[in-house]
Amino acid sequence: MLQAVDDIILIKGKYMKKKVLILGTCPLSNDGITKIEMDICRQFHNDLNLEFALGFSFDNKYGRELQSLGVRLHELEPKAHVLKYMRSIETLVRNNSYDTVYIHGNSAMMYVEARPSSRGGAGRVIAHCHNTSTKHPFFHKVFKPFFNRTLDLKIGCSAMAAEWAYSGRNILVIPNGIDTKRMAFDPAARSEKRLELGVEDKVLVGHIGRFIEQKNHDKVVSVFSEFHQANENSHLLLIGSGQDKERIFNKVQDRGLSEAVTFIDYTDRPEAYISAMDVMLMPSLYEGFGLVAAEAQANGLPVVISDKFPAEAVIIPGRVKVMALDMSDEEWSRALLEAAGRGRYVPDHDSLAKMDWQEMMESIKKVLISD
Repeated sequence: MLQAVDDIILIKGKYMKKKVLILGTCPLSNDGITKIEMDICRQFHNDLNLEFALGFSFDNKYGRELQSLGVRLHELEPKAHVLKYMRSIETLVRNNSYDTVYIHGNSAMMYVEARPSSRGGAGRVIAHCHNTSTKHPFFHKVFKPFFNRTLDLKIGCSAMAAEWAYSGRNILVIPNGIDTKRMAFDPAARSEKRLELGVEDKVLVGHIGRFIEQKNHDKVVSVFSEFHQANENSHLLLIGSGQDKERIFNKVQDRGLSEAVTFIDYTDRPEAYISAMDVMLMPSLYEGFGLVAAEAQANGLPVVISDKFPAEAVIIPGRVKVMALDMSDEEWSRALLEAAGRGRYVPDHDSLAKMDWQEMMESIKKVLISD
């Protein structure tokens, strides 16, 4: 009888789910980091014992979805109170014996989460960097050597992001993936959205992204202004929300472009609007990867991007025009016209495989279930 009990214990031990704490560094919102964090929870909540901790509120649609998935939530001390925040992380980790603490962020300032996780006795501390810049470059530089010594594994969404955040060993690049089937071109959605926007016969230039400094909406508007002067039968669609939205709205008005620009706060059907576009314009100041650029390529939409995107973002080279940020609006406008003039294309199988969401998730799963 005792042997049977021992066997059961051994079997339970063998098949025990890994206990993983996802530790977010910013509020849950309509951004790229949140998307990856939520995708991990949606995909693996049955395979892993998942918990989620934040120094921000879970009182939004993302928090409610996490609860519905059975993910245990921990609201930490507010991140603005750094020392209390770090102590709350250390206490949480010490009291829960996590196999892995998995931190998502943009810079070596993830040290603020990594250090207390390590001190709390986490089995492994993993960081996943999603960008190539920060508003606090001084602190990034100061923390970087200490941050790297704290980590057991260092993941970047691109080689550029990995180089930005990490040094030393145990560095892994897992390129961001997308749902290529969902993002495939849909002629019915194109007709529907172009009719809805009143742009059936116009060249529709699009941009999807938060209204923040990184996305460089000032350049979007100034390039489109130049483009619209040369091509009156054109329209700009801006999808997103953020702190700079009102200022950009006023800039559009000041330029006399109100009738030629449409703002949309949010959509749960980005693929429909991408199908409606004729070209996408993305002059970002920096990008860790650039999910929207990948989604556009999966849709067969021509894209004009800045040279601040990593090489991994150019999945179909002949269909993506890369422009230097210091080039004139007139030069950008010409590139936009040339790209739109080429029209849509059908992405080949190999290109779609490179950006497949499932491959990204399988890579993350291997990391999280390994010892």
